[in-house]
Amino acid sequence: MEGKRGSECLLKSVSNIDFNPPVSSKFRVVLFNGDKLEFRDISKVKFTAVPEKVTPSNQLGEGDYIVGRDIPAGTYKLSTNAKLDPEYDNLGWRISIYDDISGDSKDQTLNPKNSDVAVTIKNGEIITTSCDISSSDMPIDTAKLTFTPMK
Repeated sequence: MEGKRGSECLLKSVSNIDFNPPVSSKFRVVLFNGDKLEFRDISKVKFTAVPEKVTPSNQLGEGDYIVGRDIPAGTYKLSTNAKLDPEYDNLGWRISIYDDISGDSKDQTLNPKNSDVAVTIKNGEIITTSCDISSSDMPIDTAKLTFTPMK
């Protein structure tokens, strides 16, 4: 599937596979001109276009988000509603911030070992978030990464 710069869709796997560890059944993806999606071992995929106008939020799930559209630009402290198990200090959130103009990318992690995380994001950057938690108490689709503005 090819897309134009900044075109977005929600992908939803509709197979009834019991994943372990939990894998998100919904995530957002931003496609740039020439990007292609390749699927393996998935029986069905449902695409839902993201509306042209969205209400920006400071809580994001897994996927790709555009700063200035999906979340306001600013400096934020990160937190989550997902339980981060200290027994698995490498599990948690991975955040990548990509500047399409400069090609620069910054990566951060939020996990039990690294819980005091702040990021600065600018209009036009793409944030990619992914969550890897050990708890089966919370459906992975409800895990959110919260961006709290810093003063």
